[in-house]
Amino acid sequence: MHREGETARPLSECRLAKGWAIFGLAAAAIMLSFGQLPGMAACRASDAIIRFEFANSGAEVASQINNPACAQGQYYGLWWDTLLFIPAYLCFLVLALLTLRGPHRRLASVGIAMVVIGAFADQIEGTRLFAILAAMPGEPEHFAVLYWAVRIKFALLAAVTFLLAGLLAVRGKSHWPAALLIAVGSIFSFAGVALQNLGWLHLGGLLSWLPLIVTAQFIAWRKPA
Repeated sequence: MHREGETARPLSECRLAKGWAIFGLAAAAIMLSFGQLPGMAACRASDAIIRFEFANSGAEVASQINNPACAQGQYYGLWWDTLLFIPAYLCFLVLALLTLRGPHRRLASVGIAMVVIGAFADQIEGTRLFAILAAMPGEPEHFAVLYWAVRIKFALLAAVTFLLAGLLAVRGKSHWPAALLIAVGSIFSFAGVALQNLGWLHLGGLLSWLPLIVTAQFIAWRKPA
């Protein structure tokens, strides 16, 4: 019985890791495709979507989305986010937590709860952005909800990646470089949310998500010793 338990766990982890790796690549591909959506180029900013998410007033929206093509691009981007990107990153992070949890099951469960709440906040954020596009440049009540939804989302996702850095680090020294990058990226993301510094938020996302995606491929597809 003991031997069966020992062989079942690596097999389960292997399957989880493959799901983690596949959804990581899917999330990356979807993320890179946002800029190629029809009308997005008319917004004339590589960070047009995140700037829209962090808009605090109708005046900011009006300055960002100042032509019909850009509004159309943002509209397509919201649907892309709602139907594809949010489910992809939710699965990616949940599978990462399940793969790396080891004996830390309660900690991983807390992380999963944070991912789900963050994704839910992201969906709430999406409803407010849709409402703003439908009544340009938006009403004050739209921004009141949007302000908290976007910050809760990014803060929780940064907390999850920081937790993943810890779970990765305890697996062994070979994972320490990736864990360090993920942890540093998480801190930059926290700071970017707190200070509304979109440059730091972008850097934090790159430093935390890229090593997670690469690590997922390594763990999922490596040959057993």
